[in-house]
Amino acid sequence: MIIALIAIQFKDDNEKVRYTGLPSFAMLMTVFNFVAPSIPTSHQNTLNKFQEMLVVLMRLRLCAALQDLAYRFSISISTISRILDRWIPIMDARLLHLVYWPDRDELQKTMPLSFRQAYGNKVAVIIDCFEVFIDRPSTLSARAMTWSNYKHHNTVKFLIGITRQGRAPRCHIIHLQSLGWSLQ
Repeated sequence: MIIALIAIQFKDDNEKVRYTGLPSFAMLMTVFNFVAPSIPTSHQNTLNKFQEMLVVLMRLRLCAALQDLAYRFSISISTISRILDRWIPIMDARLLHLVYWPDRDELQKTMPLSFRQAYGNKVAVIIDCFEVFIDRPSTLSARAMTWSNYKHHNTVKFLIGITRQGRAPRCHIIHLQSLGWSLQ
């Protein structure tokens, strides 16, 4: 039997909270109380807002498959997809200002010696691009946008910028539709 996930079950168990990528229940509730009022609800919502936020955070932290999340929360894959579509843009808008990006002078002061020797003041951020496999989209346009000739699979592309202090300030999903079409 799958037990409904509610805030009370997380309160005294930070091991469960770690599945969300947040360090504590207090932080989880702070984020929830900051984002949840902006999330629209309807009579069709199967889960409460706290459960929906858990779905989103678990998807982001664990890269859990939609089918896995649907099973864990006893809902359909399409419902999981709608939850993600509704929450992620709002979380981005509400939480973006909390991301700290140091200015160039601060970055230069904390640059490791090996970087200073090799690159001088030319490096401000280390970037990395990678692809994550996704299920094959049902629409042809989405299949075309997410197809990777390199991986021979449908993927989502990420670009991450990391300061030399090790902070990951922001993770961007790159939309390569126009670039992808122009290369074909």
